[in-house]
Amino acid sequence: MSESRQTPLSLSYSVVHISPITILLSVNVSTEATVWCGAWPLGEEMNLKLLQASTPGVVVSGSRYYPISSLTPSTTYDVTCFGYAGTTFMTENPFSLRQSIMTKEKVFAIKKARFSRDTIEVFVDSNLEISVLCFLFNGKNIKIDNKLFDPNQDASVVFDVPKRNVQYRVQCSALNDSSKVFTSTDSVVVSTKTINWTGIVLVFVIVLFLVSLIVLIVIWRKQNSIHAIYELDEAEIVTLLNKSRDQTQNAMNTADGNFDTLVSTERSIRCPKCRCVGDG
Repeated sequence: MSESRQTPLSLSYSVVHISPITILLSVNVSTEATVWCGAWPLGEEMNLKLLQASTPGVVVSGSRYYPISSLTPSTTYDVTCFGYAGTTFMTENPFSLRQSIMTKEKVFAIKKARFSRDTIEVFVDSNLEISVLCFLFNGKNIKIDNKLFDPNQDASVVFDVPKRNVQYRVQCSALNDSSKVFTSTDSVVVSTKTINWTGIVLVFVIVLFLVSLIVLIVIWRKQNSIHAIYELDEAEIVTLLNKSRDQTQNAMNTADGNFDTLVSTERSIRCPKCRCVGDG
């Protein structure tokens, strides 16, 4: 142990992963050391002594992951690390190792909640990478069940439904490292009322029957109208033919009379001219 204390401590770190509330670092040291890493909102004083006094250091030998959690989504932080090998401080300046890192935007919502076979299944869309506690409320807004699950491992959480044909409400909360509520989703109403397919089919059949009946009546009336106009008996046909023949004859007689009138009129116009020529 005395040899390790005499060895100068060199420390470096790199960013491995960023989530809305956590920054994961990989810390590397040249010799075994106790390390502290912290994140301060951009513009805030980086108080290393306060960090050391309020947070237990992590022993690192070679390299180790170091998570900085309980951060705020969509926020830029100044991040740095420092360490001691025994009582010897590292050779680097922590402020020279500072990096500005922005956390991701939060995604936390109930994507879908559905009823199926006496159960309600809840799907949560989350990028917080922490445990989620979901609650089930009855129609009177009384909590009747709750379940804890990890969205990183489980696709959904399932509740058994005690009664059908009522409305339930589900809501989920994300829990931080201290098991305190970090954020919650909006509540979602889930109806367990079953659809009466028998009644729907019966109404459809009745409507289809009425429409078919109306169509048949319209077709029957059109056919009767056509028969009334075009299907004449023999006497009616003879009468129509005679009437047509008489109309044709009257038209011819009228045309002949008009022709005679035209000829006599033409003669009455030409005769005076003829007399004038003869007299000359």
